[in-house]
Amino acid sequence: MKKLTIILLFLLSLSIYADDETDFFSDDVSFEDFDMDELFGDEGSEDFIEVVEDKSSMEAAIPETVLLTTQGVEFGGSFSSSISAGLVYATLPEKFEDITDSKKYKETFSPSLSASLHFNARPDANSRYFGKVTTSLPFYDGAKALVENPAKKGDTSEADFADVKIPKIKVYELFADFNYNNKLFFRVGKQNAKWGVGYFFSPADFLSLETIDPQNPTADREGPIAIKVNMPFGLNNLYTYFTVPNSMFSKVDPSVTDLIIAPMFQMLLGETEVSTGIYYQKDSAPRGMISATYGTNTSIGQFSFFGEAVGLYGSDKIFIKDDYTTEKFSEKLFFNGTVGFMWSKKILENNFSLAVQYLYNGEGYDNDSKLVSNVLKALKGDVSGIPLQYMANIEPLRSSGLGYTDLSNRNQHYLGVNWGISNMFNIDKLSVSTFAMMNLADISGFVQPSISYRFFDGLSTALSCNVNIGEEGDEYFGNKLSVSLKFNMGLGNF
Repeated sequence: MKKLTIILLFLLSLSIYADDETDFFSDDVSFEDFDMDELFGDEGSEDFIEVVEDKSSMEAAIPETVLLTTQGVEFGGSFSSSISAGLVYATLPEKFEDITDSKKYKETFSPSLSASLHFNARPDANSRYFGKVTTSLPFYDGAKALVENPAKKGDTSEADFADVKIPKIKVYELFADFNYNNKLFFRVGKQNAKWGVGYFFSPADFLSLETIDPQNPTADREGPIAIKVNMPFGLNNLYTYFTVPNSMFSKVDPSVTDLIIAPMFQMLLGETEVSTGIYYQKDSAPRGMISATYGTNTSIGQFSFFGEAVGLYGSDKIFIKDDYTTEKFSEKLFFNGTVGFMWSKKILENNFSLAVQYLYNGEGYDNDSKLVSNVLKALKGDVSGIPLQYMANIEPLRSSGLGYTDLSNRNQHYLGVNWGISNMFNIDKLSVSTFAMMNLADISGFVQPSISYRFFDGLSTALSCNVNIGEEGDEYFGNKLSVSLKFNMGLGNF
């Protein structure tokens, strides 16, 4: 049955073709002219300014390839630093005196420092090499190392360990691009592999190693080690990913059958871009997706509409039953879906923007969050919320392998909203915004209004607060109010 489902999903992904004379636009819900980089995706698109090596023997490039070559290796990067200080209130202040009462709040302070470095090389029009490393505070990770004790003469039964620090440098991307006769395009290595078109949520993004952070939805997401093959059909594209799952690196006897296979076809239907694809890996639930985007410019502003639909045959999650035992589903159909829109409009010199997205999480629980909340506390040793008749099930629950992905996004209905104004009062350095996230099942969430001002290039500040909505046991239950002042310094690319 599972193999039949995979075959049907694959045929579905290849059954929809579009006319070759339609216009191309990227899967970031932005309309762009077609260029060669679209054949490989938009990874590694930072500006490069430093040439450190010349190839004196390179022949003069012909006009149609001069933009796709570099004389040497180009380097660039990014830098970010900030300091943030604030106050956190466990309960909402009821009167002005509570705001200044040190017994009602606790202070926070958080420095941040991060940077990335990358190289980009295009020795000829048919090949490209790109790599990117990142680091951030704290710059070292702690670890234990086995050290020799001369007194024990090689006896490791009572091993001695020492604390060591390991530099925290992460290889974020490292890949090569090449092609066959400008008809078949390859990207090999660690690469961004974003599927889906969602802004706050993207259930169709099967390949990224990180989920979208709704509070920073435009941030890059780490991708896998993969071979990406792209076959263009006019302005449409057939992609196939052969991905190495992280689990292969911990296996004693890895096999080629452990690879993830994920074909996706991207096409145009009129003014709508549609992508459809499937995902298969022998130790994971097979799944298929379809996503669509549509953009239009009207008298009331620019709109981008987007949506994703995902079907799964089984689930990789461990589910909790009402009696605090667990179960898995390998032959049950699940559906996840999301719809949303983005709007922007200039009104009286002010730039308004709005993003709204709804998520249906078919792998979530259809009741409130109390069950998951009790399990989370039980895993930490607090069984006060567990009914007495289920106490015997708690120890097996702790050894069941429950993880973060099993308990996050615990319910079925979510809503994310972001509203903002820039160039406020015709001051291009002043902007305000409000972000809200809601779990619609247990009616919990948070609201984050903020105001920011840029003094000059390299220095800006933002005053923000976070108000939590919900009761104990709800997903977003926590401190009721926090206020912070943040200074960003030296932020930029080079």
